Amino acid sequence: MSSETPIRDGLCVYCGTARPVTKPICPQCGRTWIDTKIGEELPALTPEIVAASKEERRALAAVEAEAELASAEQRRPWGLLVGAFVGLVAIVAIIIAASGGDDGDQPVAGSTPATTQAPTTSAPGTTAGGATDTTTAPTTSTTATTTTTTTTTTTTIPPIEPEGAAVPLDELTLGAFALGPFRFDTGAYLGRLVASLGQPDSKTAADTDLGLCPEEEGTAYTWGALTAIFRIEGEEEILVGYRLDDTGTEHPTQQIASRSGLQLGHTIEKLDAIYLASGLALEEVDGTPTFLLLRSSDDATLLWGPVSGLGTTDVVEGIYSPRSCDGGPIPSV
Repeated sequence: MSSETPIRDGLCVYCGTARPVTKPICPQCGRTWIDTKIGEELPALTPEIVAASKEERRALAAVEAEAELASAEQRRPWGLLVGAFVGLVAIVAIIIAASGGDDGDQPVAGSTPATTQAPTTSAPGTTAGGATDTTTAPTTSTTATTTTTTTTTTTTIPPIEPEGAAVPLDELTLGAFALGPFRFDTGAYLGRLVASLGQPDSKTAADTDLGLCPEEEGTAYTWGALTAIFRIEGEEEILVGYRLDDTGTEHPTQQIASRSGLQLGHTIEKLDAIYLASGLALEEVDGTPTFLLLRSSDDATLLWGPVSGLGTTDVVEGIYSPRSCDGGPIPSV
């Protein structure tokens, strides 16, 4: 792409802050824009800027934690009430099941099975005097017994309680270190995602295949194209990443985009145009053609995902956050 392509307004890929085009670094976190023009000189990240950025993030995390605690305290009475109601319903169901053993559809012991009278047929004949003779066929009683066995296996996820206000789908943007307003490693946001997307389609165990370290345990919840990855810490599930995969369906999550506008189905050419001056590697990762969007300062992975091929007209089939364990994958060269 030409280095004369103008810089557009956008959001910081690290913290989501709205960026003025006249500033070379983010006023919130102090990091350089990843779509800065090639060759443009940038100010160095001084220790003062880095320290201030860390302090701001620490203060924000403390405020978010305090808000989550206050919200949990407000929900506690409702949780107790719901639990009591569920217990009452279970008791009523047990009583009904215990009293419903002898209903009108069950056979009574010692009774005689019903019989079915076969139709009476007449066979025409002729007597010696030429008159028509009608002979009645013998009657046969028949009892038929049919047994049908049906086996059904159903797996369901217990309902997850929504928490807080719903986040509009167009605000659940894909960042390097956040999913919309939910920053990785800072909180248990499953309830907020349920409030925003509804109950998940599935829940599975998460392991190294989804970016966790070998000694960690986790869970993954899926809504259509979106999989949110959580690490288990004690009794909490902490959001640590996501994967957006093209499922070929009409599920709304197919339309989720990165903070700079990348979507599933965009071509490699468009990917390069969106992230003009960032490093872009196209290579095989574990045998799959993959794009790696890299930070220009140190080649750290910002976004990555499978593509249909390595040519400019091939398309993006998945958009992933960096692996939570090692920040990878990293380019081979």
